[in-house]
Amino acid sequence: MRWNNYGIGLLDAQQYADSVRAFERVARLRPDYADAYTNIAVAEFSWQRYGTARTNLEKSLAIAPRNARALYYLALV
Repeated sequence: MRWNNYGIGLLDAQQYADSVRAFERVARLRPDYADAYTNIAVAEFSWQRYGTARTNLEKSLAIAPRNARALYYLALV
């Protein structure tokens, strides 16, 4: 979870590329953790990379179909 918290800090600092890398590490460590993919998508969305944001939101929703945060960002994308 430290990688996830680190990624959130980077996202808050608008360090999008580094935050994506941190969240991708979380996803590699815990591929069943839907929020890892949601967080990647939020960073990508903030970076205006909507295609990759959508892909990661779909991965998140495949794991947790009722993930409200992922559904919200999918609606924005």
